[in-house]
Amino acid sequence: MTSWIVYADRWVALAAVLSALAAAVIAWQRHDGTWGRDARLGLWLLAAIAALAILLPVFGYWAGGRTHANAIGGLLPWSDAAGYYNCARALIDGGVLDSFCQRRPHYSGYLTGLFALSGERLQLTLLLQAGIIALAAFLFVRVIARRWGLAAGFMALAPVVAFSGEYSITTLTENLGLPLGLLAAAILLTGINPRRTDALAFGAFLLSVAINARAGAFFVLPLLVLWPLVLRELSLAGRIKLAAVLFVSVAAGFVVGPVLTTLLGGSADSTHANFSYTIYGIVAGGKGWLHIYQVHPELVAKSLPESVRAANVYAATWELFQQQPGLTAQGLLKGFLKYLERILKYIPLLPVRIVVVLAWLIGIVTIVRRRTPETALLGLLVLGVALSAPILAFDAGLRIYAATIAVDASIVAFGTAAFLGWLARRQTDSGSVPAGDWPAAGAVTWTAAIVVLLAAIALPVALRQSAEPVALSIPERSCAPGSVASVIRPGRTSGVLPVVSAAESGTWPARASADAFITRVDRYTFGALGFEQARAGTTYIFAYDLGEGRFGQTFVAVAQDLAVPLDGTPQILCSREWPDAPLDGVRSVTSIKALAQ
Repeated sequence: MTSWIVYADRWVALAAVLSALAAAVIAWQRHDGTWGRDARLGLWLLAAIAALAILLPVFGYWAGGRTHANAIGGLLPWSDAAGYYNCARALIDGGVLDSFCQRRPHYSGYLTGLFALSGERLQLTLLLQAGIIALAAFLFVRVIARRWGLAAGFMALAPVVAFSGEYSITTLTENLGLPLGLLAAAILLTGINPRRTDALAFGAFLLSVAINARAGAFFVLPLLVLWPLVLRELSLAGRIKLAAVLFVSVAAGFVVGPVLTTLLGGSADSTHANFSYTIYGIVAGGKGWLHIYQVHPELVAKSLPESVRAANVYAATWELFQQQPGLTAQGLLKGFLKYLERILKYIPLLPVRIVVVLAWLIGIVTIVRRRTPETALLGLLVLGVALSAPILAFDAGLRIYAATIAVDASIVAFGTAAFLGWLARRQTDSGSVPAGDWPAAGAVTWTAAIVVLLAAIALPVALRQSAEPVALSIPERSCAPGSVASVIRPGRTSGVLPVVSAAESGTWPARASADAFITRVDRYTFGALGFEQARAGTTYIFAYDLGEGRFGQTFVAVAQDLAVPLDGTPQILCSREWPDAPLDGVRSVTSIKALAQ
């Protein structure tokens, strides 16, 4: 498999930028003053490139046997991703939400819904997840293209596909925050001109849910509420009324998490409990969220409920702030410098990143110089990201920007339009879409947003309440002495990644070539050296136990030179502890055979 497919996530942003250049040149040659805003063929190309640029990296991981820090072979959940996977699996069978997932329950619910829609097949679930991101990305850049031209639409796509390529093969919260954030931005933009209160309210609600689903730039939300107050064309009463509507919408977005946690069997006061760890790290001078474990491990002991741990940490934070307030300023400054260093850094190729950052900077300058409702909204949103960054910059890397990628993408698009307008020696036209176009665009986008919300909220609640799990009995003496018997459905409820010879490797179902697998392990993967010891004949199994007495338990097992079926039929998996295993905590498979029904 050629490396350009395997590493597609590294160049898809380049494809978007080159497409923007081509669109600009064609519009220039045709003296098209609209810059392709009404070009139907251009919009079809935009849709095709959005789909390819987001889906191709997913297949690239599978085809090349690449291991992401949160996905073994680009497939099996690992580290944090395994936690969300376990929560989703438990919910399908009527279990309660684990404390790890109660902090942000949205994605666990969403993943539960995707599992149900895919027939509980992990690879299909990941593909469906990426497909939803692709649809949301297109609906967002379609709005951009309709407002500011086709080239601007392609430029907006560049940061979106670069970010998606990094996380779309994982079961992490970014994969809900990103599409909801894109859809929120699309709806907000369609509500500006002509002003539609319903679109603005729903867009604000979506953005609030998105930022709660993948905790990130929270200061975006209060600044969004303040936006109507700077609109000169509205009366004072009109400004206050619109601000009140946005406030209620944003507040409603915060309610979703605690309500969902409660409905899924968790505790509502655990929502965002780990945010207290981040705040303590800032007040300590920018030490990161793990610092509390180093200085006060007793406050965050696992034996304590999540809400108690959070209360302990907040109390310690206030005490430290009173004693050494200067550390807080130091931490915020360090965080802001990290933000400046990381602007659009998720775009891998440096030349592409430079081009996109230049467009972003032009957009910022243009926003400062122009006074329109559109520029006021974009300016406040990007200010919200910048104000949030000092608090969040130390934790989770660039993942924290998932829900607000659309803000940066909009700035990039606006800067592109401003630059092209300058080249054409005319004032930048912020673009108003012809009257008949908005209803169709709005209806599709609203429908997509509602479907995603239903998949994340209503569907998991319904599945959990209607679940009737049946543990499968295991015949006596199914395993040799020293081994523990489990029942799994490999290829269905239990994910499987065989490591095989190059000739036997494949993409669907994923089968990693041994030579490729051991050389393409991300260096940040926990246990990377252990994965590099794999060989042809090694099979990794993310086992979900369906057997009596062990129902719902999960573990990672490794089989050597054993044929593991992938058709989802029940199998008795015999495994034992593996003290000298190359990976901590994994079990060694001693045998696997079909369960007699």
